[in-house]
Amino acid sequence: MATVRIGTRKSPLALAQAEWVAGLLRNRDMAVELIGIVTEGDRGLLRDKGMFVKALDEALLAGRIDLAVHSAKDVPVEIAPGLIVAAVPAREDAGDLLVSRTGADLKALPAGGRVGTASLRRSAQLLYLRPDLEIVEIRGNVETRLGKILGDPSVCDAVVVAAAGINRLGGAARVIESRGLKYARIPTADFLPAPGQGALMLVSRTADAPAFSELTDAPTATALRAERALVKALGADCRWPVAAWAQAGVGDADPAGGCAIEAAMYSVEGKFRVRAGLSGRDPEATAQELAAHLLEKGGQKILEWNRTHCARA
Repeated sequence: MATVRIGTRKSPLALAQAEWVAGLLRNRDMAVELIGIVTEGDRGLLRDKGMFVKALDEALLAGRIDLAVHSAKDVPVEIAPGLIVAAVPAREDAGDLLVSRTGADLKALPAGGRVGTASLRRSAQLLYLRPDLEIVEIRGNVETRLGKILGDPSVCDAVVVAAAGINRLGGAARVIESRGLKYARIPTADFLPAPGQGALMLVSRTADAPAFSELTDAPTATALRAERALVKALGADCRWPVAAWAQAGVGDADPAGGCAIEAAMYSVEGKFRVRAGLSGRDPEATAQELAAHLLEKGGQKILEWNRTHCARA
């Protein structure tokens, strides 16, 4: 193809991610054009992040774009027929940040503090660790969410944001501190990320995939294989309070392709949790074994509870 047409949503973060991928392609002497696509999710008509992915998939299949840049955590485990994950670049920071006026960490927030998030995973983990907090449902891009702290009166005392998003938008000094806000990192050991968080997935038509394969980072691809296999084995998706973090070549894992994966399932109101970890040579097999263990140890009951009680799912 003479010019690679990269499809992206028009939010600041999506555009930053697409421009980063464009830079990788330009470094390989490939001409690039960014194509902005507005989805129903961007218009606020739907809450399902799968609609962001679907709109770009449709553009690929229609031949309007050649490559779609997605946040990996939003991509369904089943890829649309005719499309394929062409590349998985190196992962950014997979953790979360707690942003507030004071920079208080999660333990230091006052009882009754209002924490903003639209993520069921984050709200469930917050309430599991701090049941005395109040969760405020907020939506919108990073700038909109940070603005919820700065209003008069403020909508919330703190918000949880992905570290990767902050980094891709220019870093904490530019995005957070320039607004007079401060932040504290939430320890990943206590607050596992969403499956795929911090990673990008580049999707193309199947026939075009070889053109982009050099962009793949092998350790990131291995980790994503495990995390996505876990989600599939649990019968969950990006809406459910499931957290997972895989690392290639860690612990007992085979450095050539294995991984260690830590995962947790939560009830939507944060009262119940089951958590476990496992390492192995085969990412998918390890994830499937871990999923079976989680379901056996209480995860199945949590899934059934969530299906009954999750009004936002």
